[in-house]
Amino acid sequence: MHQHVIITHLNLKRGQYVELTGSIPEVCTDFVVNLGLNLENLLLHFNPRFNVHGCTRKIVCSSVINNVWGEPVTTDIFPFNPGAETTFTIKYEKEKLIISLPSAGVLLPFPVRVPLKVIPLMFFKNFRLKRLKIA
Repeated sequence: MHQHVIITHLNLKRGQYVELTGSIPEVCTDFVVNLGLNLENLLLHFNPRFNVHGCTRKIVCSSVINNVWGEPVTTDIFPFNPGAETTFTIKYEKEKLIISLPSAGVLLPFPVRVPLKVIPLMFFKNFRLKRLKIA
């Protein structure tokens, strides 16, 4: 079962970060956290994949501009497990987003392809949010 949550009026500004704590369902192929203007314009599509779309235990990051997907960035660093609780952060900087993964301080940078003064929207799929902190 897919679980979707959309947060509007997030208003994440440059220099701020969002810290997410939640759990991943025991039965799922992937989970998604999107940040952007709307669902057709995403600064970040953060998609840890357990086993889907030909990827096994990889993180895929991309962007969407006017419903057109950008070039994905992938990593084999994979600190997530189905059924587990996790905490990670996403910091919005001028030229990149920095995802701090929950393993020994690993940082995953992703370029800002469409700069916004504030990021108003956050979307989740297969992630049961327990705590959200913006600082």
